[in-house]
Amino acid sequence: MPDTKRTVVIVVGSLSILESSIERAFVKHANFFKAYSLKVNRTGWPDRIVTVKNGYCFYIEFKRPNELPRKLQLHIHSMIRLMGFHVYVCDNIKDAKMILDYEIHVATLYKKRMDNDNLDAPELEL
Repeated sequence: MPDTKRTVVIVVGSLSILESSIERAFVKHANFFKAYSLKVNRTGWPDRIVTVKNGYCFYIEFKRPNELPRKLQLHIHSMIRLMGFHVYVCDNIKDAKMILDYEIHVATLYKKRMDNDNLDAPELEL
């Protein structure tokens, strides 16, 4: 007699989306824009540090939809922010792509500002 056991999977909204699938899609999007997304394998630290053009970088933590960072992660995120870096927590690919697009724009503005500031700076003789 054939086995009649069956597994039933019920998917509610986007809860079936894994953190890793959001992260993979983000990395692919980042590579398209020549932004390098480095994996950080340290407990509590954001999943990725992303370097974009003009020497600019930011951190991003990926979560499943509606999942929140742990207490240690929140502590480390605030330490990184105190150093002046942007830190994001993202639970969907649409927002992750929007964050990258925004940070690329900010990096362009940062470069323009640095170029203008350096016009007024005296040259150093070594």
